Amino acid sequence: MKWLLTILISLMSLLPVKGQNWQLPPDKDHVIIPFDFVNNLIIVPVLLNDEPLSFIIDNGVKETLLFGEVLDSVKLKNTSSFSFQGFGIGEPIKGLMSLYNKLQVGGLVDTSHHLYVITDSAFNISKNIGIHIHGILGSTFFRNNVVSIDYVKKKITFAKRTEDLNVKLSKYQKLPISIENERAYARVNINAMKQRYADCKMLLDLGNSDPMMIFHREFPEYKISPPSIREYLGFGFNGAVHGYKNRIKNLQIADFDIKLPIVSYPDSNSYDPKKLVANRMGSIGNQILSRFYLVFDYVDNVVYMRPNKYFDKPYTLDMSGIEVVHEGFEFVKHRLTNFSDNKDGRTTINFSTEVNYQIELHATYIIDQVRPNSPAERAGVMIGDRLLRINGRGVGKMKLQDIKNKLQAGQDKLVKIKLARNDEEMSVEFRLVDPLALPII
Repeated sequence: MKWLLTILISLMSLLPVKGQNWQLPPDKDHVIIPFDFVNNLIIVPVLLNDEPLSFIIDNGVKETLLFGEVLDSVKLKNTSSFSFQGFGIGEPIKGLMSLYNKLQVGGLVDTSHHLYVITDSAFNISKNIGIHIHGILGSTFFRNNVVSIDYVKKKITFAKRTEDLNVKLSKYQKLPISIENERAYARVNINAMKQRYADCKMLLDLGNSDPMMIFHREFPEYKISPPSIREYLGFGFNGAVHGYKNRIKNLQIADFDIKLPIVSYPDSNSYDPKKLVANRMGSIGNQILSRFYLVFDYVDNVVYMRPNKYFDKPYTLDMSGIEVVHEGFEFVKHRLTNFSDNKDGRTTINFSTEVNYQIELHATYIIDQVRPNSPAERAGVMIGDRLLRINGRGVGKMKLQDIKNKLQAGQDKLVKIKLARNDEEMSVEFRLVDPLALPII
């Protein structure tokens, strides 16, 4: 899911500059923080005022954000009303500001942490990721620190100096960055099939789960080359965001050549150019950044990059045309069959008047979006359908990421799904099609 592509938070005023000071344990010069990498997003366990939560690390957002659904379980300090909005065109969103909280991430602790609370219950990102997400840890995590990200071992190393990371930076390339409003911007070269653009200013955005985003209206005479698709790109503060997707020939970042990445182009009415940092043309997302070992050094205005084993992995997208979201959970009752072994070592089934059942908690998934003229739409899949089975397997015990993987398994792969619609079950099948496949020359 591309949800953070569209959040693009621009706070209407700034939190106090005090606080936001991460402290290492007294006897250590660095800490290692394990993370989960789900749907191309980095998710870390945190303690907020001693309450365990899960946060996304997103350096494309400045401050720490908390979603209002946890207000009943977390005791926040020094709260007051606040308004903020995204880069979209629309009315501000009401929320809360909270000052001087205790936030712990791994061995790090900040005893005077400031954060914002989004109280709008409609803003639910957990359903798009498939696990419970309580908030976002923004770019203040990177301020005055060095942060190493290893996507292979799924660990973050946090230190005050690069010398304390235990990383051989001589094996890395240096990418100069500028820090503007506490976000990291780099200059890249873009080859968009028929057009070339040099020295393009792009946000390095860990919270964008797509490979790239381009504000094509900001480029002179930019044309979205075919093949392209029009698609739902995500949900932001100002509602659903739609736009286009295609592939470009290559992206050059530092001395690395990124071939045929997928690019998202949000509609121009989904953002206000006046709210963009001067000369910003787009974002580099986590599908590209995760192909590297990274070291962010905001103090010296540099990112160190080294390709990892995922570097040459092809860029893929959903080939079915459906967006599946996690709706919730339900209890399912299963009848247990009593098996036993007889003297001959053979398994027998024992029938008796006593019936035993097992209650299990199963995830539920629904179809949230259907792309026009996609394989799923042509097969009759509709928004609001409940997904029951995929390729013969019940989805109740599947993770959302596993479902998504089956929907981008490869060109011409046959997918069979069972759906529920208006209390009636139906089965459909279709073959996956890459809508952005380039012709073989």
